[in-house]
Amino acid sequence: SKTWLMANNGDLGWDDGVTFKCVSGNLPTQHTCVPVEHTAPGHSVPITVQFDTPLQPGIYKSTWALMHDGVPFGHIVWCEVEVTAPATDHQSSVEADDTCTVRSGKRWQAPPRHYSSHLESESLQDGSKVSAGTLVSKTWLMANNGDLGWDDGVTFKCVSGNLPTQHTCVPVEHTAPGHSVPITVQFDTPLQPGIYKSTWALMHDGVPFGHIVWCEVEVTAPATDHQSSVEADDTCTVRSGKRWQAPPRHYSSHLESESLQDGSKVPAGTLVSKTWLMANNGDLGWDDGVTFKCVSGNLPTQHTCVPVEHTAPGHSVPITVQFDTPLQPGIYKSTWALMHDGVPFGHIVW
Repeated sequence: SKTWLMANNGDLGWDDGVTFKCVSGNLPTQHTCVPVEHTAPGHSVPITVQFDTPLQPGIYKSTWALMHDGVPFGHIVWCEVEVTAPATDHQSSVEADDTCTVRSGKRWQAPPRHYSSHLESESLQDGSKVSAGTLVSKTWLMANNGDLGWDDGVTFKCVSGNLPTQHTCVPVEHTAPGHSVPITVQFDTPLQPGIYKSTWALMHDGVPFGHIVWCEVEVTAPATDHQSSVEADDTCTVRSGKRWQAPPRHYSSHLESESLQDGSKVPAGTLVSKTWLMANNGDLGWDDGVTFKCVSGNLPTQHTCVPVEHTAPGHSVPITVQFDTPLQPGIYKSTWALMHDGVPFGHIVW
């Protein structure tokens, strides 16, 4: 079983219309939609899902979203595990090829190779301001850091969001392991000003893998004559005699670079550290209310919440966390988010 602690950081309470639903994946569960306790704004609720691990060893994942009347909102979350076969005596002399004969005379099948991806860079930073009723495009440079090539079965698909696009599934060029490929999607900005987001995942035969990525923009109204004399304060009187309210300022972050790439091999029972270079691409400075917090995962650390240096808009700050690698071999992950007064914002990293 896995439990996510989900915070209601909106301004509407979660009622009977809110559920927690599986949106994709290959990790079996008997319940693909679970109820959510009523949760007031500013409060959090634990949500637990029980999974049935398959008999076949491999890497399995199940992706979930909170829904209101069938419409997803907020953070996309997931459970990813590596299923291992029970140890047997005959496995002790296995050679490093795909199939081999062991001393017992039985055949042993190596664990299946897997698809994986890593976001190297992206255009159109989160929170970018774009005009209403226009076409904008965003490009993600995705690295194939798995051990299988991406072929015709691999696509790039929209999994949730409210930023319109004419193509919710786009093809991906064939990409060998260790190589990268740019993937571009064009969006149609709505006529209504506001913040819009579209979340995407690489899929193989409909099963998502690797990094979840997104495009988040702030759509602004086209300039009008009466807005040309607006002063740089929050509210002001313009020539037409109307009152104009400036858009609310907001916190945002963007991952610029990171150390210790996904899938790095480290010895058991040691200390390892990872540093993320996080850019403040919002319009509010990061002060004492901003922290860097672990939101999920099974990779142990002594500090699940670390302070962040004061960072002005347009500047970047390195954030380092130290982890204790378990004694049991396997794949471990720890997911982190920047928080302001307990409310997450910007890029989720791991």
